Amino acid sequence: MRNIGNYTKEYIDKNHYSFEKYQVEYRRNNLLNIIDKYKPKTILEIGCGTEPLFQYIEKFENFVTVEPSKEFYKIACNLKRQPNIKIINDFIENIDLNEKFDMISISSLLHEIKDSAKIINSIKRYLHVDSIIYANVPNARSFHRLLAYESGLIENIHEKSENQKKFQQAHTFDLNSFQQLFKENDYKITEKGSYFIKPFAHSQMAALLEKDIISEKVIDGLDNMAKYCPDLGSEIYIIAKYLHSERIE
Repeated sequence: MRNIGNYTKEYIDKNHYSFEKYQVEYRRNNLLNIIDKYKPKTILEIGCGTEPLFQYIEKFENFVTVEPSKEFYKIACNLKRQPNIKIINDFIENIDLNEKFDMISISSLLHEIKDSAKIINSIKRYLHVDSIIYANVPNARSFHRLLAYESGLIENIHEKSENQKKFQQAHTFDLNSFQQLFKENDYKITEKGSYFIKPFAHSQMAALLEKDIISEKVIDGLDNMAKYCPDLGSEIYIIAKYLHSERIE
């Protein structure tokens, strides 16, 4: 069983001492681009970490964040500025919000949950016919994993790294298996892709920056490189719709 307390401690340490802050930035930018495209008025965020999404969005009618970690919940509460934001300290499958949302964001979560299907099935009641789900996870077929495999550093691209073990991650998805998770649970995929080409592991990328071998401009360039190799980004995302949603009255 996943230990939320241990995960929270490791995550906070990780953010302070590694390359993760860059990964978080490009992950968030991808999501914000999707929000700008679809312009949802009501949003449900499942899992907010240390940087809840509502900080980065200007226009919405209703925003709900559901976060099981007490520490992350406290951080989100301290950042709340508008009355139309609700923050709940619980697991999404344990609660009933009794409302529907234009968009549900499940960012950097489903690879960490052993029963990923339980999450995406528990949110069906919050979807109307025009709702979209945005979800992202690390990419098993990313450039740096493929390079590690071709270099003989890992036996297969789905092998768990030390960081994956530390953060209790249950799955290593590629784009096909990630889409399949949703399709098997009555969703259709309307958009898919990857972002931020990362040549090496977090620790190696951090060392390159620290030693001034590469600059932050190069890091931005690596994010822009995804348009040339759209399947090799460090993380993948999908947008899905539930096949049996009802029209909201």
